[in-house]
Amino acid sequence: MTLQPAHRPLRAGAREHAYRLFARLYREGLSPGAREEVEGIPALAEALPAELSREAAAAEHHALFGLQVFPYGGVFLDFHGRVAGASADPVRSAIAWVGEPADLSGEAPDHVSRVLELLASLSARRDGGEEAGQGASAEAAEEATARVRGLLDGHLLWWLPAFVLAVQEETLPFWSVVAELTLDAVVDHRSELPGVVPARGPLPKPMVPAVGDEGPDLAGVARYLAAPARCGIYLSAATIRELGRARRLPSGFGSRLRLLKNLLASAIEYDGLGNLLRTLRAKIWTAEATYRDVAKRHPPVEAVSAAWAERLEATDRLLSAVRDAV
Repeated sequence: MTLQPAHRPLRAGAREHAYRLFARLYREGLSPGAREEVEGIPALAEALPAELSREAAAAEHHALFGLQVFPYGGVFLDFHGRVAGASADPVRSAIAWVGEPADLSGEAPDHVSRVLELLASLSARRDGGEEAGQGASAEAAEEATARVRGLLDGHLLWWLPAFVLAVQEETLPFWSVVAELTLDAVVDHRSELPGVVPARGPLPKPMVPAVGDEGPDLAGVARYLAAPARCGIYLSAATIRELGRARRLPSGFGSRLRLLKNLLASAIEYDGLGNLLRTLRAKIWTAEATYRDVAKRHPPVEAVSAAWAERLEATDRLLSAVRDAV
């Protein structure tokens, strides 16, 4: 199997195969069977480390998706990062129509692997119905197309670019390529469907904490920065700790929210808040430029990129206000 660039549509069957491979990689990592497939795909094979044992590959997969970047839609679409919340309703709807493989029943509905498996099943039904050409099969193909649009426009397209950016922030070459090719495949799929992605998607209306005369509520700022749906960027635990190390500020242990609270408190205590905020704002600017580049390369997700960029701009203003207030 050869993955084709995003501007060259995937053939019937190839898209289903690609979705299932990506789903397997996110779910299992580089298991022996998955690795054999990967080695047959130049774009992925070239990104494989020269020497990576099975144990090291499993540890890398767990560290990335089990500890740093959690691959669930709710993490990116929900103000509180709730997995399998209301933002997963379009996935549940598709599952109810398609049915569900038994081996995926234990996963939360908004895990990226489950969504990709659903897209694979919907692609197979659509392709099969179009090949049949008439009657009930053609109707099933139309319904499958509508389900794909609902799943993309109501769920996956609205968090996949932010997820890809978060994965690439962890600087693991193989997984950066997997994430980018996943986005290419999904956007290529959407570009074949009628209509445009609606400007109002599942991202909630942003709520930026106020900075009053009494100064900023740093706990509130930390909660805001811990929620990608609010601030526009995903800060992993490793990224937060690195922000602290770079400024010699302790961040402690615990959840991302706890790390952010500790980091902001340390910055105040050790007179390092200005430097920390400058570094955070630089990350915001980089992410904003990335989202705009995604919109240029993938016109179907222009509305999605604009929504995330809007959040980043609001976060930049907030951090500037915090800097001026302290």
